[in-house]
Amino acid sequence: MTLQILRSLTKLLQHRFSASIKDGAIGISKTMLISQIGAYVNQVLLYIASTMTGLWGVAHLFATRGVVGGFGEITTDNRRIITMEWIIEGVALISTATFVAAATAVQPEAPVSSVVYAVAIGTLVVLAVVSLFTGFKVAFLPFKLCPFIFGVSAILIGLGAWL
Repeated sequence: MTLQILRSLTKLLQHRFSASIKDGAIGISKTMLISQIGAYVNQVLLYIASTMTGLWGVAHLFATRGVVGGFGEITTDNRRIITMEWIIEGVALISTATFVAAATAVQPEAPVSSVVYAVAIGTLVVLAVVSLFTGFKVAFLPFKLCPFIFGVSAILIGLGAWL
C-alpha cells in the first residue's frame, strides 16, 4: 500500500512538472522529485497525527457528561473535578493537534517546528503512559484506546518530522 501511495504521488508530481520539464523551463532531477515526494509524505503523516489527536480531544469533550454521569452519586466537588479533568484533557489534545498542524502549515522544516513536534511527542507519550496504567485497566473500550491513539500519533509525528 505504501508503494502504491508513493507511485501515485510520483505520477502527480511528474504530471505537475511535466509541462515545465518538456519546455525546458526548469530541470527537475529524480533526486529533487523524490525529495519533494518525501516532504509531501512527511506533511501528510503530520496532518494525520494532528487529526487523530484533535478528534480524540473533541471526543473527550463530547463524552464528558456521560463519563461524569457514569460515576453515579458522587459529591458536587468530585463531579466538578472529574468534569474539569476531562475538559482539560480534551483541550490539551486539541491544542497539541493545533500546534502540530500550525507548525506543519507554516514551515515544517524550521527549527521551531522541530521543537513543537518534540514537545507534542513528549506530551503524547506522557499521556499514553498515564493512560496505560489507568484508563487501560477499565472495562470500557474507549479508555483502552487512549494509549494506542496517543502512541500512534506520537510515532506519526516523529516519522513526519524527522524521516
